[in-house]
Amino acid sequence: MKRVGKKILAFGMIFFGLALFLYPTIQTQEINIKSSPYIKEVDKSYKKNKKSGTRPETDLFYRQMKAYNKRIYKDGQKGIVDIFSYTEFPSIDLSEFKEDRCGYIQIPAMDVKLPLYVKATEENMTKGATVLGNTSLPIGGQNTNCVIAGHRGYHGAPYFREIERLNPGDKVYIKNPWEKLAYRVESIKIIYPDECDQIKIQKGKDMVTLVTCHPYKSHGRYRYLVYCVRDNGEKEEKKEKKVKTMTGITYESSKKEIEKDKWIERILAVIVLICIISLLKPVGKRKKEEEQG
Repeated sequence: MKRVGKKILAFGMIFFGLALFLYPTIQTQEINIKSSPYIKEVDKSYKKNKKSGTRPETDLFYRQMKAYNKRIYKDGQKGIVDIFSYTEFPSIDLSEFKEDRCGYIQIPAMDVKLPLYVKATEENMTKGATVLGNTSLPIGGQNTNCVIAGHRGYHGAPYFREIERLNPGDKVYIKNPWEKLAYRVESIKIIYPDECDQIKIQKGKDMVTLVTCHPYKSHGRYRYLVYCVRDNGEKEEKKEKKVKTMTGITYESSKKEIEKDKWIERILAVIVLICIISLLKPVGKRKKEEEQG
């Protein structure tokens, strides 16, 4: 009976360890599986439009988005209250968006490819990256700044967890059915959540701004902003990474916290391996004894 109890305990430990160890991977794979068909669909539409030489301006929906971007710039982007406020797009018909999505974002330095949701709701935040309301839609153009928010990791999936890997000069890509837009990281800043002027359109610029919480596991104490400008293929000198902060904020790198979580996952993997070996060893020993007998 004691041997049976030990086996049950060992199997329980293995199951618990495997669950904890595999949970982040499972969550990440689940997001990838769910978003993969849509990303393929965007790629297919993009290739089709490029092959046929279709100009984006010929699409009525594209023209509506462009008009929206012009309108919010002219109006001074009224309605931005908090950088993570879940405001929608009341002045544009969203029925043409495929399940509230408009293309996807790819960030090689973070190893991230996520669908772009145009309604920054809590539900959409759990499924990908989101475009904040009263900021530009992701089609580029002069006097635009598409502000894209992502969780600093959510239920094990990374999302924008590794945002501190980004350095000036790194590339960020946005792909929609009409174009592939390339942006280059220009600068980084940490601000308070209500510093809304920091994410507004900058006159004459074509921008994307990435935003997430900071520090890692801080429950949204500050916001980490990565300003990206349209990359026109010009050669740029690599700049030293400097993180600007608002008055009263001290920059705290999240690298140690993130690495600590990764080490916990590795330790769990070792514990699970040891448990499996300890279970298999007596079985192997008994078989050997039976063969000798």
